[in-house]
Amino acid sequence: MKTRVQKNAGWRTTKGQRTWYFMGRIGCYNLQALVPGFMNLFLIFNGVDLAMVAAITLIVRIIDVADDVIFGYLVDKIDLRKIKFFDKIRGEGRYLPWMRCFMYLFPFAILLFFLLPAGISNGMKLVWFAVTYLLFDLTYTLVDVPIQSTLQTLSDVPEERNHLVTVGFVVVTVAAISTNLIQQVLISESVGLSVRTMAIGSMIIFSMMMLPMPFKMKEYNAELHNSAVEQEKNYTIGEMFRVVRSNKPYLTMIVSQLIPALLATGTGVGLFVSYYLYGSSTAMLLPSTVGMVLAVIFQMAAPKLSKKFGNKKPLVAACAVMTLFSFGIFFAGYQNFGMVVAFTLLNAGFAGLVTMLRSYIFMQAIDYAKYVNGRDTTGIFNAINTFVGKITNSVASSLGLFLLSLFGWKSVTAESFADLAAQGIEQSAEALNGLWTINALIPAIGALLGLIVICTYKLTDEDARLMGLCNLGQITREECEARLSRKY
Repeated sequence: MKTRVQKNAGWRTTKGQRTWYFMGRIGCYNLQALVPGFMNLFLIFNGVDLAMVAAITLIVRIIDVADDVIFGYLVDKIDLRKIKFFDKIRGEGRYLPWMRCFMYLFPFAILLFFLLPAGISNGMKLVWFAVTYLLFDLTYTLVDVPIQSTLQTLSDVPEERNHLVTVGFVVVTVAAISTNLIQQVLISESVGLSVRTMAIGSMIIFSMMMLPMPFKMKEYNAELHNSAVEQEKNYTIGEMFRVVRSNKPYLTMIVSQLIPALLATGTGVGLFVSYYLYGSSTAMLLPSTVGMVLAVIFQMAAPKLSKKFGNKKPLVAACAVMTLFSFGIFFAGYQNFGMVVAFTLLNAGFAGLVTMLRSYIFMQAIDYAKYVNGRDTTGIFNAINTFVGKITNSVASSLGLFLLSLFGWKSVTAESFADLAAQGIEQSAEALNGLWTINALIPAIGALLGLIVICTYKLTDEDARLMGLCNLGQITREECEARLSRKY
């Protein structure tokens, strides 16, 4: 009788656990996208001053630098399993206890943000925005850092970890496609649902999806091997900064992501590009949806490209092509709808590939930090990742709003696009040209600068693999040192 080979033999997680993990990632991602994704539209419809929104966002981001770093430090420093106060809820693990204890605050912060009273003064609206936006940022970090960090601890099998990364990105992107499609249709002039109602309904649905994950999952790789450093003792703020400064591979990758993120000004004006340049808030909905599908397809090709060519070469090539298409969108001009759509679709596909390859390299950079410093500092690096993710969705869009105000954009007050259409508010030619520059040219410049930085990345895949094996205890530190291509 032929013996059946067990699929995924040796993997730590069960099929059921992986399902709950992917479900939780879908819920968490869509919750995180609610405020930055619809903030500008919501505030514009409520008549809030664009320049003041940009200024408040910058202040919140300055505060956020400190709170993200502090939380990342605390996650690495503190083991909740040793704090009696959390005995009844924390459960087992290194990072999942943080989610079990604090994740409930996140949807509550989102709810408060979208409960902005319509009848209060503009000054009070700005105060409400500032307070609830800061609360959103703080609770975002409380959820995002632990959920990212679990990628290092759910398994000690490299192939399984890569599977969690790849499939996680794919299912989240597929879910984002359908979510984005439904949300934009609901708030379009055709349906006329208010942003507030749509956002609160989405918050309830995605909170329920995220809730089971930390209670269904188990961490199997929560300890660092081949290290004489005591994880919690003598780990100071100064030591944390030294760990970050010494991780040159990580700093190279994060800067290459940070620059395009800061200049991704099109993220906050996309719906207005559709409405004012193409006549309907849903004009770019189908191209955007197809673009997200292409991103998934390109992401699925990442493992094979990485295996054949390594991580850096495909990443550099994908960033270069993406940069060309980004400039192509701007120079095609919004009048040439066909070319804009074609370049947008191709750009989206390669952007998906870039996102996946970056995730592989970030995991290598964290293994590098563990190896070089002899300490598990996953929390601080994922805190920085979280901060950069926030910038992508907030500072860049707020910068776009500020720049839009410089082009003579007329302030509007409306509940929805249906209300805006009924009012018949038009924008000047200068404002529309400014809208296109903000949507296309500035992000293209950011893509080019990010490409230049990526080219300076030096950690080889083989060296990163050896460091990971050493961290797992599968080879000794002496054996690893002897096989590395150079001294780190």
